[in-house]
Amino acid sequence: MASGDTDRISALPDDLLHAILAGVGEATAVTRTAVLSKRWRRVWIHAHRLQLEDTKACRHATPADCQFAGFVDWVLARRGDAGIGSLEITMSRHDCCASTEQANEWIRYGVRRVAKSFSLELPQLPSTGSRIIRRLRRRGLPPDDEADAPAAIVLPSHGRVASIMLELSRRLFQLPVAAAARYEALTELMLYGAWFDEAAAPGGGRTLGDFVSSCCPCLRNLDIMSPIGLPQLVIRSETLEVLELFFADDLHTLDVAAPSLCVLKLNLCFRDILGLSGNKDHAISKKVARIAAPTPRLEEIEVDYFSGSRRPNLDLHDTASVRRLSTLHLHMHGPYCSVDDELRLLEKCPGVEHIGVSLVHGTGATSGSLLDLTTEGAALFANVRSMNVEAPLFSGGQFVSSISSLLSRSHNENFLKYLGEVKISGFTGAEEEMDLVTLLFKSSNSIKSMTLSNIKARKRFKQEHRSGTKSFFSLFDDYDDDAEEEEDEVVVEAEEKKDDDEEEQAIIKQELMKIPSTDRGRWYFEEDEYTWMR
Repeated sequence: MASGDTDRISALPDDLLHAILAGVGEATAVTRTAVLSKRWRRVWIHAHRLQLEDTKACRHATPADCQFAGFVDWVLARRGDAGIGSLEITMSRHDCCASTEQANEWIRYGVRRVAKSFSLELPQLPSTGSRIIRRLRRRGLPPDDEADAPAAIVLPSHGRVASIMLELSRRLFQLPVAAAARYEALTELMLYGAWFDEAAAPGGGRTLGDFVSSCCPCLRNLDIMSPIGLPQLVIRSETLEVLELFFADDLHTLDVAAPSLCVLKLNLCFRDILGLSGNKDHAISKKVARIAAPTPRLEEIEVDYFSGSRRPNLDLHDTASVRRLSTLHLHMHGPYCSVDDELRLLEKCPGVEHIGVSLVHGTGATSGSLLDLTTEGAALFANVRSMNVEAPLFSGGQFVSSISSLLSRSHNENFLKYLGEVKISGFTGAEEEMDLVTLLFKSSNSIKSMTLSNIKARKRFKQEHRSGTKSFFSLFDDYDDDAEEEEDEVVVEAEEKKDDDEEEQAIIKQELMKIPSTDRGRWYFEEDEYTWMR
């Protein structure tokens, strides 16, 4: 700035400067604003929002040169006791990760100084043992040869923050022990990859259920992903509205009493690891998921289980208010459907308007108790307005008959008159699939959109790009030269079949356009998805 020029930046009020810095967010960029003016050298310390993230340069630095953890310490020390609206700390490198002591200090600062949201993401720790040790960890059992394991990440006894997100990447996590622990303002809690030691909780710790029930009087949203050592979760909450559990495979018992509950999502939980092992000495009792009455506001339920594992006892009450059901697995063969918890759940939700069904054809629908859906019974889809149908494991030529039988349970002359949206995944253009699309258009004049996801096009896309993509499972396996050669062969084969696939796709498009009633709207064709809209 030339001599005599007015320093207009320094003349701006603090509130406006903070608003500008909040738009910048990322800490390194914020601290660099100090060069703009002498007055800006300390303005960033009082910024309302900061994102502390190891940059690309830090990610490629040697461990000795990576000073990100120290930078976070310096930033928080310069702020002192100053409050902040939101704070995000993200680390991606395991070889220069913060110490447990540093992480605990950041958490203490975050829950006590941050008003709105505090987020901490820690990277995966280096491998510390064999596959046996990893399996023990997944069951919440610390192996004997890990006496030098790092100390626990500890949540302080109290905080003022409204939202907490901790990505702990399988680190031991300890909830506050003090009887007076309190998080009065906490409305959202997200814990990912936390390793609980619930077995030791009665002797001096606190369980997750106890913390939620007794320390968080305003909690509305609880999201738990990939927990370790969480055999049971018992919650008593007047305010909880959303409960999401994902990959809680150690869970044996879920017992929730929450009259304000609106959304319940249980995905890949209750895995019967010991029961599948065949070891009778480790046999465990039937697992239970119980949502106690009353739940007059429960609107959405999503349940998905591990394939091949025993289903838990699903004990739900007050499901009359449910309007959305997702990921229901129904085992069918023509008009016959296995009578299991998922079919019973569907029958207990007469007001459902949006539904996601995965049809499975196999031994599950040919043994045990079966229900002929074409016989008299309660209406299943009297109020359905949108439906997502998946049939990833369906074969045997009974697809259309199964769908028709399932929908016929409405026992209404025009049982699809309220159907407004249809999504069919795994569409290949087979004759019976064309018959299904024809049936839906013939039965309903209210369809506004229909989406057909073309699995053949998706497979070809994956094959064409496989040479540059690493399989998820290969991350856990040793590198295999033979596997790479097989992938190259698949790519070549895909190129040879590309012309044939394109010709086949053209025929499918022509057949779809010939379906009666589709002239009420228009088809939009993309490589892997066909959409009809009115």
